[in-house]
Amino acid sequence: MSFSKLFLAVPLCLLAFLATASAQLHVELNKPPTSQLLYSPIVMEVRIVNQSAQRLELKDVNGKSWLRFLIKTASGVYVKPTADFLQPTLVLEPGEAVQFGFDLTPFYCIREVGSYQVRALVKMPDMSGDIATEMVQFSVVKGQKVWAQDLIVAGDKRLCSILSFLVNERMHFYAQIESEDSNLVYVCLPLGGAMIGELPEAMLERGSFWHILFRASPNTYRYFKLNLDGRAIEQTDYAMQAESRPHISLEGGVCKVVGGINADLMRPETLSETQPPEVLRVEVTGYAPREEQQLQQKKKKN
Repeated sequence: MSFSKLFLAVPLCLLAFLATASAQLHVELNKPPTSQLLYSPIVMEVRIVNQSAQRLELKDVNGKSWLRFLIKTASGVYVKPTADFLQPTLVLEPGEAVQFGFDLTPFYCIREVGSYQVRALVKMPDMSGDIATEMVQFSVVKGQKVWAQDLIVAGDKRLCSILSFLVNERMHFYAQIESEDSNLVYVCLPLGGAMIGELPEAMLERGSFWHILFRASPNTYRYFKLNLDGRAIEQTDYAMQAESRPHISLEGGVCKVVGGINADLMRPETLSETQPPEVLRVEVTGYAPREEQQLQQKKKKN
């Protein structure tokens, strides 16, 4: 075979593989919000559809995840992974579709403001190549600091700060804990939407807990109690009561919310404990169990 024929054979084989793989499995990324807050969760919504007539099983092979992401900056520099991860095995029946979110922040080194492009890669079973989605774009920007206080934890100086950031034209608050000495951001936790023009109230309790209260809607205040690693150990909504505005009070060295009404106590009882747990599959299309298919066929005959 001549060099020119060999050169042409490689892309033709690649095209044949891609056509076969894409005919079996459709993968896409939903477009994320245009702007993302630096260090906050950057969640990619992945949609996968089994377009074949057989069951497909996506699973890790030799310690490598069947799902990966290819990320690059505006200058074309590829973003390195910061940690390995493995996805749970995903079994798709013929015609079945699933959609789920994946947070890039803990696993990829997105640590600078700027523009990024990302695509998802899915490894097909028994095939050497990957199925790649179209590229989607987003920008990483800094938020505005509206509250900040230093503290010392086990000899380590940490900065607790609350950032404001517009999400879909609505202001949101984020709680961030960082160590400048260690060049480490422990967390950038989304707290939720807030009323524009309203500043949050915050207090550190004995160097152990961080209390945050802010106005989430005209008649509701949202309260968080965080430990100093940024883990939320309590979250409560408070409703306005007449002119009694909820606020954080320090009594005997302990912080608590005073005023308002605990909105959780106002809600009717639910059967949440009897509800099925959340599962990966959030959307199923075009698939019915064999017994149901047979039942549908009998109805058509009748």
